[in-house]
Amino acid sequence: MISSAKGLGIDIGDKYLAVCILERGFKKIRVVDQTFIPFISLSKDEKNKRIKEELLRIKQEHPDLKSASITIPRKDIIYLSFNMPSAVKENLSFTMRYEIGKKVPFSQNEYIYDFQLLNEQVNNSLNIMGIVVLKKIIDEIISLFSSIDIKIINIEPTTVATFNLLLWGNMIPKNGTFLNIDIRDSNYTVDIINNGVLMESRLFPIRSTELLAEDIAKKSEILFYGIKRNLPDMDEIDKAFFILPKENKDIISQFEKKTGINSNLIEPIPDIEPQLVPAAGAALLGIATTSLHINLLPEEQRPIVKKRKHTITIILASLAFILFILWGANGFIKDSIVERNLKKRVEMLRPKALALLEEKKNIIKEKKKIEMIDKIIRWDLSFLNILKELTVLIPETAYIESLDFNKNQITISGRADSAADLISILEKSPLFKNVKFTSSIIRGRGDSKERFSIKGELE
Repeated sequence: MISSAKGLGIDIGDKYLAVCILERGFKKIRVVDQTFIPFISLSKDEKNKRIKEELLRIKQEHPDLKSASITIPRKDIIYLSFNMPSAVKENLSFTMRYEIGKKVPFSQNEYIYDFQLLNEQVNNSLNIMGIVVLKKIIDEIISLFSSIDIKIINIEPTTVATFNLLLWGNMIPKNGTFLNIDIRDSNYTVDIINNGVLMESRLFPIRSTELLAEDIAKKSEILFYGIKRNLPDMDEIDKAFFILPKENKDIISQFEKKTGINSNLIEPIPDIEPQLVPAAGAALLGIATTSLHINLLPEEQRPIVKKRKHTITIILASLAFILFILWGANGFIKDSIVERNLKKRVEMLRPKALALLEEKKNIIKEKKKIEMIDKIIRWDLSFLNILKELTVLIPETAYIESLDFNKNQITISGRADSAADLISILEKSPLFKNVKFTSSIIRGRGDSKERFSIKGELE
């Protein structure tokens, strides 16, 4: 989306506000304004008041700015990845609405989602990224801007904004594997980028600042080999980029020492402070072409371009449906002409067909037995192997309280900091499929963790 010579990006975090204004000039982009405001011991009302004051300042000093792109923290979204057959491409919107609905523990009117097709692989499968956010989070942001004459045109996660800025600034080559590590507030995010595609984004809590570099190294390795298990030809990690305050640069050298991976502080645009990178990525959306297009505004408030595309899709689908009906009617007329001749042949062949169907059922049963035996031989689906897989996949901050393993089905109950992320974590394993919540996520009074119950099938 390119709308004007200036772009306003606003990154709203729990403990900070970051604002960046970029201007497109001849063959380059320059920083016009940047502000980073930490929120220390402020109530929600005090924080909103401070944000409004900053927005009014921007409006007064830059009256030509009429719109803004917003980023929200990684912890506020659910990142989902899908691998689907290319046959769903024509009806991708409807397919994604159904698939995302299966994976999130909320009713459809409680969340907003968007998705993007990342790439199409040689085996005719599609890699798709899905982003989900609770509707109440977006409603609060829209309400905050309602009294100020600045229109929100896009809301995206910090991960997406940072990725777009890295690719636009040519910091990440289109070939190779890279890490983007964003440390802020009490969490850090690890993004894995392969051949210019965002393959994974995972949020982790900061348990100890002294052991942070070691913890990042460990989690990055687990994520990388989880992807490499499905993409054995993926290159080893070439480089790691860090977003963190400059006074904490020691973490970069500690990480580099532990992993041997070339690591740098992210600096995609001259004069941009690292904490403002997501805000700069959001500002870029208004003045340059970006790689990822995720918009978590309610669908009816998204830019008219998307609405037109959606309308055209509906019209074309309707025309296709009408043509299908006409074609079907034509086929029905033709079938009626030869129906009488076919009935006699059908009656003659019916006994043989029934016998063949019964034989086919028996073959299918035997085939399933053989496949199950083959899987047992290949994967050695023992209870100990399942425990070992869960130990690798489940975050250290999550606790399994009960585990039920019955034939080809497994049920897990326990507690976690972010239970919503567990579905996508488990589905990356070759051992599990059709993973879903069996009940709503619950956080008890005084309990810092969420209770969950998940059921899945064994591959």
